[in-house]
Formats: sequence, C-alpha cells, structure tokens
Amino acid sequence: ADRYGNNADRMVLLHALLSAAGFEPRFLLSGGLSLIPAAAEPLLAIPSRQVFDTVVLKLELGREPIYLNGSSQYAELGTCSFHRRAMLDLERGTIGKIEVAPGKDDRARTVYEMDVAADGRVGITQSATIQGTAFEGFHQGYAEITPENRRRHYLEMVSAVSQSATAASELLTGYETYPGKLEYSVVADRYAVADGDYLYFTIPGGIGGLLQYRSTERTMPLAWGGHVDALTEYNIVLPDGYEPAILSSNFSWQAPNGAGLVEVGVVYSEQANAVRIVQMADLKPALIPADRFPEIIAAAKQLAHPAMRTILLRKKTSR
Repeated sequence: ADRYGNNADRMVLLHALLSAAGFEPRFLLSGGLSLIPAAAEPLLAIPSRQVFDTVVLKLELGREPIYLNGSSQYAELGTCSFHRRAMLDLERGTIGKIEVAPGKDDRARTVYEMDVAADGRVGITQSATIQGTAFEGFHQGYAEITPENRRRHYLEMVSAVSQSATAASELLTGYETYPGKLEYSVVADRYAVADGDYLYFTIPGGIGGLLQYRSTERTMPLAWGGHVDALTEYNIVLPDGYEPAILSSNFSWQAPNGAGLVEVGVVYSEQANAVRIVQMADLKPALIPADRFPEIIAAAKQLAHPAMRTILLRKKTSR
C-alpha cells in the first residue's frame, strides 16, 4: 500500500510469493561481518543485534542452494553477495556459513591472444569471463547502454590498449547467458618497438597492481577483508625469425598467515615459437601481523616490476 519496503519487508513478501508458488523458502539472517575468522569469532561468541542485520531467503532448486537477498533482475539466480559470510538459521537456531553452488562464486578469468609481427604490429584478442556477483553489473550495464554510449565505451577500451590501436572486431558482450562473456580484438601498429636486431613489447593487463599500498611500513596488523580469485592467461605468437632473449619472470609467493598464493608461470615453445604466460592469484581473508608487512611490499615490488610484463626478442642467428 505504501509502495515501500525495507529489506525485511521485501524478504517477507518474497517468502509469501515463493511459498504460494510451491517452494519451501527459509528465513536466514546475515550481514557484513568480517570474513576474517580472527575478527568474526569474538563477535559471534556473544549476543548482538548488529552482527546479523540483513534478511536472506534460502531455498533448494534441485540440489542447488539458492540464496536471495534482494538482487536485481539482472543477477544470475544462485549468486549471492553474502557468499562465505556467517548466517543465522532462524528456524534451526544455528550459526553457519552461506555457500553458493560451484560456478556461482566470484572469479575473474581473462585470456589474451597476441600475434606479434616483425614490424611491431600486434594483434590482440581479449576474452573475459564474468561470473558471480560481478555478472549483475555486467548484465545491467550492457543491457541498458545506448548504442552511442556503447560505441564510445568501446573506443575507450580500444585506446586503453594502445594509442595506436584500432578495433579489429565488434565488441561482443554475452550477457544473456551465464557466465557472461566479453570479447574484442584490436590491431596496434608500433606496439612492439624495434631496436637493431631486437624487438620488445609489454603485455597488457595482468596482476601487477594486486598488492599496492600507500605506505611501506605498518605499526598495526593489516586486514585482508576479501577473497581474490583471478587468472590471466597470455598466448603470444612470436614473429618468424625471432626468438626470446628475455622473457617476463616466473614468480611464486605464499602470502603470510596462510592467506593464499600468487603465481606467475612463463613457458616458451620453440616448436610453435610461442610464449604462454599464466598469472594466478588465490588470496583469502586474513589478519597479517605488522612485522610480516614487508613481505607483502617485497612481493608487490616484484609484481609491479617491468620485468614481469616485458618480453625482449632478438633475431635468430643462422646456423
């Protein structure tokens, strides 16, 4: 009647609609409680009105658990912004954790296909997979964008690769199926720089900015409050007559306090004359002591170093 409802009102209404449709939804409570166990456990050990401040519905669709908390029509059914967060089951009076079904969690996957020519011209195709809660914004953004704004948006994406880049394909945005797909191709003249018998270039994107902080020192512990699950892959075909002189560096780093892993693997195939680079980050919430912070800064410097992104080629010598 008032055409207004807060979170609890909307979930009560949705519960009634789902029940009328033959489902058996259950009320849960969740909230923005820290994902760091050391920070969350003391708050869960005592009664509090602030810990669980959001109503969530749970129902079973086949064998897949579905959590509903008021996402828009653009969200994929089964994704949930409260994934991995603590929840209170009102029917059973138990505290547990919200876990979405496999494939509905937040992950970032990007693949670059690069074809390098001897004159420095490079063709680049970027393909990204969008899943989890990021799919909602991706779906809404491209579903509602006007043709003119989409055209301008694509021009900005192309110029971000290189000032000399031009589009070599249409911008493909697959948001009507899940997970979402984004793909486009560009051609960039003079992307690789020739210097005598050498040719060098840098790879786009990547995880170089993953561990960036304003200060290099801390007196208090560092709270990593969220999960990072990212994978970037590069498949680079080198020009005929050239071979690697210097490749971007391999890297492996274990975060302090068991907070995850960052790895970069680089492989050159002489037969295919191609380089494959895989960058992976799998980090989880943790409380990092201040005396371990220098380890993060050291890893950040390595990831951001130009050597992690630069490939130097040289002309092959005749045998």
